[in-house]
Amino acid sequence: MKIAMLADLHLKTENPICRLDNYFNTGLRKFKWVKDMMGDDSIILVAGDIFDTGKPQSYLKMYNAMASLFTGNVLTIAGNHDISYRTMAYMNETAYGAMSAITGMHLDGPRILDDEYEVHPFNFSEEIEHRTPVFGRKMIAMTHQFVYDKKPPFDIGKDGRDLLKEFPEYAVILSGDNHQHFILERDGRYLVNPGSLLRMDADQIDYKPQLIIFENGKFSFMDVPIEDVVSRQHIEIKEASVLARENMIAYLELAKTADSETYDFLSLLLERTKGIEDEPTKAVLMDLYTELKDGQ
Repeated sequence: MKIAMLADLHLKTENPICRLDNYFNTGLRKFKWVKDMMGDDSIILVAGDIFDTGKPQSYLKMYNAMASLFTGNVLTIAGNHDISYRTMAYMNETAYGAMSAITGMHLDGPRILDDEYEVHPFNFSEEIEHRTPVFGRKMIAMTHQFVYDKKPPFDIGKDGRDLLKEFPEYAVILSGDNHQHFILERDGRYLVNPGSLLRMDADQIDYKPQLIIFENGKFSFMDVPIEDVVSRQHIEIKEASVLARENMIAYLELAKTADSETYDFLSLLLERTKGIEDEPTKAVLMDLYTELKDGQ
């Protein structure tokens, strides 16, 4: 049987500032693409963060669109964005819990996947445990914790190689939370971090999401179709305005001891700002002009 390995959908109705499309609709379209590629005779494992927030109102806004897609062959665990107060104790009060009650997607214990594999779930805040097979099959551990293949600049997470060494009983460890995709191998066993299915921020503008498929003990990969819908404009505007502000303030500080003609700089700024067509950039520069003018 084919097994798709995903994580970090972060579905929400509010658009990230970097997205030029409808983020929620795109997320559903991508997930439907995964289901179409896999077919009904398959299993789709999602290692947490199906929702971007645990707030129950998310469920009310998304239910009709999501329910049919997450029913059937989809099995999930809860990530830190799916639950409230960073504990599973309140899962039933979250959007994730409500959706799970309708679709049955949440794994509440070990489950048979096919004749060869069984899956063991470890939700966010739950450490992976040493186990023996419940159904006499090879074991897949599904966890939501930050796992890396390269040491990040911040002190968080676990090296995937260490997890493979610590838990030799698992044929595959499937991890969510890190939005970059990679696979590590040790003695014929694997740690799979699928990365995010969607690009949520401008830092991922060059990121290429992948669908990872596990079948007959081997992995294959499919590029998830993406469109040119991620923008850095909001960052570039902010960077440009900060740089402009710093340069202009420094200039005006020097100009305080000069004659009044020095302040023609403000007139030039106003003239050039009026000629800018991009409205967000124009608004930033007009605010700066007003602030500097008032401070004369």
